[in-house]
Amino acid sequence: MVSVSSLYSVLANDYLALATFAVGVIAVINGLKNYTSPIFARRVYSAPEALALTTPLTGRLFGTWTIFSGIVRLYGAFHLTNRELYHMIMASYLVVFVHMILEMMSYRTMKKSEFGSLSPIVVSAVGFGAMMWYYGEYFQVM
Repeated sequence: MVSVSSLYSVLANDYLALATFAVGVIAVINGLKNYTSPIFARRVYSAPEALALTTPLTGRLFGTWTIFSGIVRLYGAFHLTNRELYHMIMASYLVVFVHMILEMMSYRTMKKSEFGSLSPIVVSAVGFGAMMWYYGEYFQVM
């Protein structure tokens, strides 16, 4: 059985684990908010063309996707020495980044100047970059 103190010691001694955990918590909270109202999805997909398309159904779908990404990161924060899980977390950041860039640049459903639209892009880019940067600290690179 895992104790709370052992989980705390992982987060207290590893900044990447702490950051991954924090992003996971925020993702789960944001995902749950999308179940209550499409307003939260509309903060991300805020371009005029997207507002009519952002329905309660799409909000819940976005929420489910966000919760799943958050769960992967929450679990992974405590198991960063597992190479496959580390790769899954990196992939989750990459998928978010590519999706958000496509929505902004190609589909034009996001405004380039709004915090709600830019924050997922920044968080995913920084998260992916940090995981690339620290990869050698967790695994021997051949």
